[in-house]
Formats: sequence, C-alpha cells, structure tokens
Amino acid sequence: METRTLGKYELRSVLGRGAMGTVYEAWDPVIARRVAIKTVPLPEAAGEDVAQTLPRFRHEAQAAGRLIHPNVVAVFDYGETGDIAYIVMEFVEGRSLKSLLDARERLPLPRVLGIMEDVLAGLAHSHSHGVIHRDIKPSNIMLTPEGRAKIADFGIARLEDSGLTRAGTVLGTPAYMSPEQFTGEEADARSDLYSAGVVLYQLLTRERPFPGGTSAVHHQVLHGTPPRPSALSPAIPPSLDAVVARAMARRPEDRYPDAASFARALRAAMPQAAERPRDPARPISARRRLAGLLLAGGLVAALVAGGGLWFAWQDGIGGRRSPEELRRTVAAVVGATPCALVSGDATGNGTALLLDGLVAAQHAAPLRAALAQAAPGVALTWRVTAFDGPHCEAVELLRSLAAPFGTPAAGLAVATSDGRTHLEEGDRLVLRVTAPDFRARVQLDYLQTDGTTYHMQPSAAYPGAVQEPGSRLDWGEPRPGIAEPPTVQPPFGADMVMAIAAPSWLFHEPRPEIEPTADYLRELRAAIAAVRRRGEPVAGTALIIVVGPRR
Repeated sequence: METRTLGKYELRSVLGRGAMGTVYEAWDPVIARRVAIKTVPLPEAAGEDVAQTLPRFRHEAQAAGRLIHPNVVAVFDYGETGDIAYIVMEFVEGRSLKSLLDARERLPLPRVLGIMEDVLAGLAHSHSHGVIHRDIKPSNIMLTPEGRAKIADFGIARLEDSGLTRAGTVLGTPAYMSPEQFTGEEADARSDLYSAGVVLYQLLTRERPFPGGTSAVHHQVLHGTPPRPSALSPAIPPSLDAVVARAMARRPEDRYPDAASFARALRAAMPQAAERPRDPARPISARRRLAGLLLAGGLVAALVAGGGLWFAWQDGIGGRRSPEELRRTVAAVVGATPCALVSGDATGNGTALLLDGLVAAQHAAPLRAALAQAAPGVALTWRVTAFDGPHCEAVELLRSLAAPFGTPAAGLAVATSDGRTHLEEGDRLVLRVTAPDFRARVQLDYLQTDGTTYHMQPSAAYPGAVQEPGSRLDWGEPRPGIAEPPTVQPPFGADMVMAIAAPSWLFHEPRPEIEPTADYLRELRAAIAAVRRRGEPVAGTALIIVVGPRR
C-alpha cells in the first residue's frame, strides 16, 4: 500500500506482518491518540484465497467490539477502502507474553498469579458476552509496562449467535488447542480455559506441556498426560499441580465450569501471592524466592529433603500452622479436584482434618494423596463417598452453591431415614431432609445412572414442601395425597439424590416426573441464576445411593 494514511488515520510504522496482513502503529488525529491498525487485503485485490479471511476479519471486529474490559484489547473502529479492510484497536505499549517466555525468565509466583488473573478476568468478560476466543496463547496476550495483561486477536473467536464457524472445523494453534478443537467438535468457554491452563503450565515451568510438531501434540493432547509442574521445578508448590490438571482435563466437563472458578482455585493454591506486583517481571534468586514463600503469610516452609520438595506445617521452629492457614490450603486442594463436593474443617487447633462429601472414584486417591502432601502429619478423618457414575455435571453445579471448605454451610442436608446408602430392588426409599438456615422450598431430584432424572418433590403439591429453618421432613413416608411411596427399581448403579433449597420455587411450573438429566441441569442452572439475581439465598447438597438387585 503506497499511501501513508488509512481513512482518517495516519500510519506511522509497521508493528508486524503476517501471511494475510499487516499491523501498523497509527495516529487518530481527531481524538489525538495512538492506535494499532490491523489490515488485510480485500478479495478483489488479493484473489480468492483471501475470500475466507475477510468474513473472519469482519467477525473479529464484531466479536472484540462487544467487549470493553481492562484485560481485553479494545476495538475502536472497522473500515474498508478499495483494496483493504482494517480494524482500529487500542495501542498497547509493552510486549507480548510470548516475548517474555522466549527470554526464558523464571517468573515469581506472584507475577504468574497476576498475569493469569488478568487473562481469566478478560475471559470471564468475553464469555459473559457470548464470545469464545479459541486461540488463547502467549502471543495473543499483551503485557503493559505496568504489568497488566490484555487479551488480543479475536480472529477465530466464536460468537454464540454466529454461524461463521461450525463443529467439524479445526481452528487454533496446536500447542494450545483443547482436545475438542483437535477433533473438530464445537468449542465452548471451557476450551478457552484449557488453553489458559496450557499458558499457566508454561508460565510455571517455562515449558509447553506437550512438545513436538502438530501430529505429536495432537496425539499427546488426546491420549497423554504432561509431567506435573512441581516435578519440573522445586520452586513450584504441588498445590498448583491440581489446578493445572483440572484446567487441562481432557473432558470439558472435568474442567473448571467458568473462568472465575479457575481464578479462585489458582489464588487459593497460592495465598502467598496475594500481593501481586504490577512492575515487569525480573529474575529473582532462589534465596529470595524461598524467602517470599516463607514470609508471605507464612504459608509454606520449602525444604529440600531426599532430593524432593516437601512442605512442613510450621511457623518457625516447632510451631504448627494455624487452623485458618490449614483451611486455606485444604480449600485450594479440594477446589482444584475435579468432580468433588467436599466440605469439612480443620480441628484440634490445626492438627486434624475432617472431610465429608462426594468425589468421583477416579479422583478420590489423587485427592487423598494431594492432602497428604499438602498437610503432612495432619490426621485425616475421611467421610467422603467415592462414586462411579455420570454425575460430575451435577456435582459441579452443586459446587457453585457450596460454602468454601472450613466455613459454615447453610445447613441443608439429605440422608436416608435409616442411614443406609446401599439399597436393593424393592426397598422403599425414605429420605430425611433437613432444611437450611432459612425458610425454604426444597427441590428433591433422583439422578439415575441411565441419564434420567426423577423429580421426587417437584412442586408445592407435596405435603410439607415448605420447611422452616432447620426443620426435618421424612420424604417417602406414606402421606395424604401421595399414592405410593417410591421403591428402588432398575437401572442399578450409583444414583444421586440432589436437594436444592431456596425461599421461592425454582420453577414456576412442575417439572415432568422423569426427564433427561442433561436437559434438567441446563434449566436448573438458569433457575438458580434467577434466584440469585433476586438476591435470595440458595443451597444445595447431594447423597449417593448405590442400588442393585435383591440378593
């Protein structure tokens, strides 16, 4: 292009060139500010090979133009001339995260936390506006001189109301792509969280989790497991392993449900990084890094023993960690465990732990191992039920309602009237429901292993449906208006009873007696969100019941 102007903008220098276009530093003389302008040639000027690029380029402007957030590079304008289309964007002084990683600098944990919190805040905003980025990677994350991270380049983003890209289309950068992107399935917000997990892995270790070319990465993403970050560096707390593992879980349903949950788990796993510096990262000595771990909240005493890193619960010589510090660290471990609904508290002035709740069977042993590693020498009372079955989506929903580990719960509880959790065909199912600490209408659902949900208390038609705070109701006992108490029937397996309480009914109309669980959970999330928007409390809990044939 010969001209040094583009529309009203004065082009000053070339910031970068790519296969399909150029990025310029420019000046907006009307508003008197520096801008960046990204250009691509129009198809008439460059041939039909660009015909697929222009719609996506317009789409980038539309996607990013929805977003106004300090952690997203702002889009100001879009235009076309006779031979060029262009996007006018915020000019970000600084450098990309890729250039920082290419320098092979070891970032202190507070700096890692700061970058990731910014990225996840930008993603949370993007996702809340229906925009899925689909190409989160270091080169698309800009760092300002103050250290703020900003997400850039929405060139292959998917708008939830757009038909530009469909399932079956493979788009993205292989080293950061989620499994569903490799297989051509539709990518949702959890795909961005996977890519953010890869970025976190690289920030911690200076290595990508899956090295090699596209075919090698493809195979490892679908079938492999990367080394734990703490195995690659003694400076990385093992509590971060679980955060990375969940973010990069192969199945989307095993990842964090949203960017905010990811950010909370990351911060909880690194409480020593609460004070995040904004100045650019600088290399620090191993002694200073260790001092930061010891001094910032007294969280971790990092001791190299027998060639490995272990964490001692001590504040100085001979003193045990406080119960509050133990609660924080256990909350981080529990929060980073996929498909876990675990409550409990630190007892004995920080010498013991009591854990109760549910966890998917495949995550039970890793959770216990992570607790043993994070809290050596602390006695553990384990009342957590490990289960098999397709209930992780329900567990994640309930997890969003749960109080953090070590804090008082709302009091909602459900159990069988006789305490049994293994029932046989023909047994009568009688549940004792304890109301939460507010006057509540309790929704009771029975989730079966065949993917269907039976609504046990779907409306006000059930006697005693409204419960006073702390009151108990035995559901399943013969009552007026209830024709026949329920009995255990096939299919057999590990079923789940789910109880959700709110001051008003979650649904205005009774649910059908039986419906697909996936459909119900989708509508249940929306109903819970509506209750919260009204400022009303909502509580949830679950019980696993294993049912089988009569022996």
